[in-house]
Amino acid sequence: MRWASFGRDGTPMTSRQTLDKASQRAAIQRRRLLQTASTVRDRLMPARLADDAKTGARAHIAGLKQDTMAHIRAHPVRTALGLTALLAWMLRKPLMNHAPSAISRAYAVLSGKLAFSEWMADRRAQVELNDAAADDAAADNGNNEELPHG
Repeated sequence: MRWASFGRDGTPMTSRQTLDKASQRAAIQRRRLLQTASTVRDRLMPARLADDAKTGARAHIAGLKQDTMAHIRAHPVRTALGLTALLAWMLRKPLMNHAPSAISRAYAVLSGKLAFSEWMADRRAQVELNDAAADDAAADNGNNEELPHG
């Protein structure tokens, strides 16, 4: 028993017709494969990949810009405080030159340039100097008498 092939219209086909149809289908599939390979080759060219990357980066940056502007509009005070803090941090060294000594010393301790123990020793020495100066001022009451120690 022999198997018969049928065409689309349902009529029986001879082996020559079957072979011709198979050959046509193979040619169509080959053209599709070559076209797909050409498309893939074109998409994988370095210039094309670079252009795609640039386009994607531009789109991403534009989206970030829109999101940032929306956030700034929604939170203007928070944004201003953040920018002020950033500016103060960027200018911290020049600002420390004009800051009061207590703030300068606190910054030195916090930034690790001056150990806390050194700062405390310096502070104690300064208090002792102030106390000694106060004692000297109290001792000098105008008649050159010494005050009792005790």
